[in-house]
Amino acid sequence: MLIQRWLSYARPFIKNSVQIAGIYAVGDFTQQKFITKVDKHDYESTKNVMIVGGLVLSPLYILWYNFLDKKVPGTTGRSLIKKIALDQVAAGMFGTCIFFIAMSILEKKENILTECIEKAPTAYVCNTVYWPFVMLAIFKKVPVTYQPVAVACGDFVWSIFLCYYKMKDLHKEEATSLGTQASKSEGVTPNTTGGHSLNRGQVKDS
Repeated sequence: MLIQRWLSYARPFIKNSVQIAGIYAVGDFTQQKFITKVDKHDYESTKNVMIVGGLVLSPLYILWYNFLDKKVPGTTGRSLIKKIALDQVAAGMFGTCIFFIAMSILEKKENILTECIEKAPTAYVCNTVYWPFVMLAIFKKVPVTYQPVAVACGDFVWSIFLCYYKMKDLHKEEATSLGTQASKSEGVTPNTTGGHSLNRGQVKDS
C-alpha cells in the first residue's frame, strides 16, 4: 500500500524528468549539429544539459505548476493572465538562473554565479517574449489531453535557444583558438591592427 502511494506520487516526476531530459538533450544536439555546426560534438555538454533538464528543472516545474494551479484555478481569461504573469515573474527568472548555475556546477567552474549574472537577464527577456504567447496558445487552443505534448514541443524550441546561448561564447573562443593556431602554423601571428605581424626570424620582403 505504501509503495503504491509512493509510486502514484513519484510517477509524474519520473515521467516528466525522463521527458524533459530527452528534450533538452535533443535540443543541445540540434543546436550543435545544425546551428553552431561544431566539428566535433560536445557530448559532455549534452550530458550536463540532460541532467539539469531532467533532474533539476523538471521536478521544480512540476511542484511550481501544481502550486500555481491550486492558487489560480480555472481557465478563464482572467485566470490565464494571472497564471502567465505569475509564471513569468516567479518561475521564468528563477528557472533561467537555476539553468546557468546548475550548468556551472556540473562544469566545475570556480565562480558558479558569473555566467548566470552575465547571461540570465538577456535569456529572461527572451523567455518573456517567447513563453507567454506559447502558453496562451496552448491554454486557449489545445485540448487538455494534448497540452503536455504541446508544452513539450515548446520546451524543445526553448532548449535549443538556451543551449545555444549557453555555449555561444565557448564556440567563439574555440574558433578564435583554431584561427590563432592556423596563423602560427603559417608563420604569422594575428595582431590588433587588422593585419598580420611577422614572427621573429622572418625577413620582410623589400
